[in-house]
Amino acid sequence: MDDDEKWLQAALEKEREATRLLLEERDRNTQRLLEEERARNNAHAKAMYDFVAVSQLCEKQGYV
Repeated sequence: MDDDEKWLQAALEKEREATRLLLEERDRNTQRLLEEERARNNAHAKAMYDFVAVSQLCEKQGYV
């Protein structure tokens, strides 16, 4: 293996490592975004449930 081949091999390895790190970061960010979205959806669902439950209670009590 001559110097040009060694240089090319080293450059390829460096790029592979950089790509691997970027993909890992992307995966972490994707996971974090999914968890945040899930939390927002859960909070929204709970708020809607609470709203419906209170509305029904108010109707039964004659407040509406």
